[in-house]
Amino acid sequence: MKRKTAFTLIELLVVIAIIAILAAILFPVFAQAREKARQASCTSNIKQLTTAMLMYTQDYDEDFPFWSYADSVACNGPLGNVACQHFESIWFNAIYPYDKNANIYTCPDASDHSTITQNQLWGWTKATDLTTVGINSGLVNAQVSYGMSEPISTGTLCGAPNSSGCSQAAIQQVAQTLLIGDCVIALTGNFVPDRTNNPQSANYILSRVAYPNCTTNPCGAYLNDNGIYTAQPQYDNQARHAQGDIVGFADGHAKWLRDSQIIWGLIDGLGPAQ
Repeated sequence: MKRKTAFTLIELLVVIAIIAILAAILFPVFAQAREKARQASCTSNIKQLTTAMLMYTQDYDEDFPFWSYADSVACNGPLGNVACQHFESIWFNAIYPYDKNANIYTCPDASDHSTITQNQLWGWTKATDLTTVGINSGLVNAQVSYGMSEPISTGTLCGAPNSSGCSQAAIQQVAQTLLIGDCVIALTGNFVPDRTNNPQSANYILSRVAYPNCTTNPCGAYLNDNGIYTAQPQYDNQARHAQGDIVGFADGHAKWLRDSQIIWGLIDGLGPAQ
């Protein structure tokens, strides 16, 4: 008569230990692979958006969309009168006819999942129906996770503030100038009268890009009185993609940059920090 064989307790424990070791090794790899996929998806989104932006410029004498908060929102008080608000030319609305895909406006790693109707265009309007202030019906339920360079949108970068948007030809270093990037608000960056003596303002503006999920003001990157960038590692987890973000440039290319590379130079057309 044959004896029935079975695993001993020690053998079972060894197998369980081996499985646990393999899981400990593989799970972080799977997490990294998943994040790389999200980063690739975000890069694709921004690449498509910058391409749509350049298509727009071809139809409008090489001019980028012009939009100014002062002219389009605050026309009669802090929030203005809804009847006089205009969002037709805000960048994501202006280029929508060229991409016709509301999904590419959403970063898969963004922490804010509210639509522009739910957050009422980041509190810029009190309109319950965004089509009444010029937003395309295909975008009213979109989650906009990216921001356009405000100095390009308002013309400040090209020396024509609040009169017209920048033209591509007027930007001297298109391959080094931020156009669209990971951001929690539709516009990112603006000039302050004196950056050297106003580091807190610069601090907040930079954090919109380098630390897009930050919810406090100020936070993130810091510029000291000499205009030197100082990294603050405690805010590394605010960046969306492995301590960095995706930035689309005015020539149409998009790439991942570490948070410490995202400084004023991107907005000025001087490129990222090395």
